[in-house]
This record gives sequence, structure tokens and C-alpha cells, in this order.
Amino acid sequence: MNSKQQTKKLQTVICQTKHQGKPSHKKSSLKIASEVNDFINISQTIIFFWNVSDALSVEYVSDNISIFGYAKELFLTGELNYSDIIHPEDYTQVCQELSTSVQQHRDKLIQSYRLLTADKRVRWIECRTNIKYNQDNEPTHYLSSLIDITESKEMQLQLKQSEEKFRTISENSPTGIFIYTDRIVYVNEALVEMSGYSAQELYAMSVWDLVTEPMREQVKQMALRRLQGEKFPQRYTDLQVISKNNVIRDIRATTETIKYNGGYAGLGTLTDVTDIKKTKAKLKLLAKAMEQTDELVRITDKEGIITYVNDAFVAHSGYKHIELLDHPSNILKSGQHDDAFYKELWETILAGKTYSNVLANKKKDGQLYYEELTISPMFDDDGIIQNFVATGKDITQRIQMEEQLKQYATTDELTRLSNRRRGNEILDIEIDRVHRYQSSFAVLMIDIDHFKKINDTYGHDTGDQVLQEISKVISLHIRKSDALMRWGGEEFLIVTAHMSKDESIIFANKLKNAVNSYTFDVGTDITISIGIAICRRDDTKSTLLKRVDKALYKAKNSGRNRVAFL
Repeated sequence: MNSKQQTKKLQTVICQTKHQGKPSHKKSSLKIASEVNDFINISQTIIFFWNVSDALSVEYVSDNISIFGYAKELFLTGELNYSDIIHPEDYTQVCQELSTSVQQHRDKLIQSYRLLTADKRVRWIECRTNIKYNQDNEPTHYLSSLIDITESKEMQLQLKQSEEKFRTISENSPTGIFIYTDRIVYVNEALVEMSGYSAQELYAMSVWDLVTEPMREQVKQMALRRLQGEKFPQRYTDLQVISKNNVIRDIRATTETIKYNGGYAGLGTLTDVTDIKKTKAKLKLLAKAMEQTDELVRITDKEGIITYVNDAFVAHSGYKHIELLDHPSNILKSGQHDDAFYKELWETILAGKTYSNVLANKKKDGQLYYEELTISPMFDDDGIIQNFVATGKDITQRIQMEEQLKQYATTDELTRLSNRRRGNEILDIEIDRVHRYQSSFAVLMIDIDHFKKINDTYGHDTGDQVLQEISKVISLHIRKSDALMRWGGEEFLIVTAHMSKDESIIFANKLKNAVNSYTFDVGTDITISIGIAICRRDDTKSTLLKRVDKALYKAKNSGRNRVAFL
């Protein structure tokens, strides 16, 4: 049978199962060792075994199909087909992917799709299928493992929705917004209009290409420092930007360093301030525009007493006009900023400069929100400050998204401990403290003994479960001040301050014994080996890690389930 005939046969068997009635049941000939069968049935992984030649009859299904509300007997007797529980919108795609894999003689297939539970709830699963062939390259059996990934899918959807909200806010903002690496990777419509370039043209440019020649090198160097992860105060910078048609505009720019695709990028806003000198002559027109804008606008006198608020600000803050007018602007203070923060703000605007920053403010009902705020002084004909105009926008969702992305970047997905990236940051901080204050700290490197054997014997899902249980056991026996992280694979690292050699050895043995006495679900004893090193004044991160690594190997080479100090 050629591949086309084989594929056609497979498609007929799979995709017409629903319409041809239930297949006849054949008693399963699959024999699984009792202990393995028990392990499968208490796990979160559901196993199916099908016979292709017998209309995809189910020869085996694990008891834990009950997770979805079904009794396995329904499948074994043929009363229920697996195809009956696939979400109707995913059914055709599932069939096509399986058919294609068989046509290409693949022996493995990984799919994500939706299933319907017995009570008609929708669950996302990851299905890993092994395809068995006979000597004629015809499929004979399918062995599939199913894992519920609904929570992960929902998190992805929520993150996507957050990104879409950010884009909606950005695209409706009158301020030019951009993100850059070595090239510009995002611009909003306001920046496209401001520059005169199309979005595609901007994506082929570096951010410093938009600046006039006298400031180009300075802007480039600042941008490159941000791409290395360096942080700068979020103050404005006045620049001259040259548009595509060679018109030079005075621009007020604010930028900050953000995490982006595993590295760093710059996030900035550009506000055209060319016409600020003409503001007084257009004040009436501006007042009308402020009533129609979504920007949060208020005007104060030089003492900070509110003299004007627009409707958008009233609606957003929850206060009435009468509750805001003639009251100090600090009515919005959230308590999140110290006195030095507000001192800098007032020193800047009283010096006649524009102040830009992100403020944590509070609404009337006590709800905290983050506002990207710009405060500009207004002068009379003699150059004396008369008022301050503050315009802002609520960027709470963006701040929350950045915090979420930061958490993802520093947290190990499996154990929810700090990851190696965060661990390196902690080590840098502690080593700097040793050098600066002559303090000390201990580092414990932990390795699970014979972990490869666990993976090989019980599978990687069990190995992952062991890693999670180990992390929980250790977490219960460390101090709040200790930093526990997953260093990589089956290795963990603990940074613990103010411990002597003897104290760290006692501490390590306490952790080792806690693991020894813990009953793991895998059904076998699990032990750990621990290496210890104390940070010395002449240590670098590299020398400290090498020493603790040698200590760990000393413990392992001494028979494992040991503690060693170097």
C-alpha cells in the first residue's frame, strides 16, 4: 500500500468514526505491570492505546480518565469513541495532523487541542502520540498521553489580552510611543504622523537616525547603554527631530529601560513641544481641546492649588469638580513616594523646567493607579511662572504587564523558585556587600542523587514532580532571609547570610535529613548531596561558584547523600 492509499485509509477510519457508529470492542491484550499501572492512574497523565486496524478500538485507557468525568469502561466497551469528546471546532484539525504524520511516516506527534468533559466543560490538553508501524509501513497502534494544560493556555490568553489592551491605549495616544533595540521594533500612529515616515520605514531605522546631527552620537550612546540593561532616571530630554520631509521639530523625549525578548530594550515617548512658546496665545483653544481629550489634565497655581481639571480627570479620579478646585494637588498622593521624590518634582518645575515621570496616585475610592505625568510651567510676559499644566495618562496595565514579564524572566516555571538569572543577581548583590561591609555569607549547592535514573525509570513527568517536591521540602526548612533558587537541571542553590562554617554544615545536614525522611510519591528513596563554601573577601562570583561546585563533587564522590565543605 503506497503512502497516499495509506493516508486515505487512515482518514476514513479516523474522520468517519463519528458517522459510522461505535466500533466493535476487542478485549485489550496490553499487559502493564501492576505498579506502573497504579502510578499512571494516580498521575495527571492520561494514557490511551488504540488499535488502528480495528476501527481505532480502545485497547487500554488509564483509570484517571475520570479526571474528565468519564468511566474508562465507556471507551473499552465501545460505547464512547475518543472522537466524541474532541471539541467539534478542533476535530478536523486533529484528524488532519494525525493523517499527515502517518503519510510522512513519523513515529511521534505532539498536538494541543480542546476536549469536552462529561459535564460539557472545555479543557485544553497536550496530546503526545507514538505511532507504531508494521513491516509495510502501515500504522497498527497509537499510544497517546494526555496532560491538562488549561491553566497555561488561559494565562497565555490573558497575557495576549493585556498586550492587545496596551496596543489599543498606545494607538489612541496623541504622544509618540516607541520601543527600540538596535532597530525600532514598535511605533504608534502618533509617532508615524510626527516623523512623516511609514511604520515599515521606521522599523528599518535606529532611534538615533531620527535626531539631528549635533545630538545623534549622544543619543546613540545613551540608547546603547539601555540595551545593555542600564537604568537611568525617567526624566525628559529635549531633542531636535528631523522628519522625512526635513522639517525640524523640538521634541521632548522620555525613555526607560525595559525587559524585552530575553534581553533589554528602550521604551520611549516623544512629545512635540515646538509650539509651547505659543501656548499663551492659544490657551482658549487648548482649554477646549482639553475638555475633549482622554488625557488627564489639571492646572494649578504656582503653590500647587488646583484651578482647573478637565472632565476626563474628574471621571478618572472619582472626585467631583467642587472637591478638586481650590484644593492642593496632593489630594491624589498615594503614600508610595517619599519626600525626596516630591522635592525633586517641585525643584524641577519651579526652575522653569518640564517634569516628566510615572507617579503612583490614588483615586477617591482609594484605588491605586499609575499615571505617566508631564508637568509644564506656564510663564507670563516677564518670564515669571504663573501656573503649572499637568497632563497624564493611566498606564497601570502597562506597569502590571511589565511586572508580570519581569516575574516570568526571574522565576523557574516548574518549581516557582527564583531561576539562575535571578540567582546571579542575588550573588552579585551579596558579594558586593562582602566587599563593601566585610560581611560574609554561605553558598550551598544541592544535587539530587541519581536523578538521571529517576528520569530513565519513571519518565520526565515523574522527574519534574520530584523536583517540585524537593523544592517544597527545602523551602520548609530554610529561613525567610535565605535565598533558594533552581540553579539548573536537578541542582539547587541556597544563599544564606551570617553563617559560619560549622553553622552551614549543621544547616546542610538538616536539609539532607529532611529530604531523607520525606516520602516521595515516586515510591523510592531519594537523597541529596550538598556542597558548601563561605564567600571570602577576595572571592569573585566565579571563584565562589567553582569552590562550591568542587565541594558538591567531593560530596558525590564520597558516596553521595553527603555534605562537603571547601
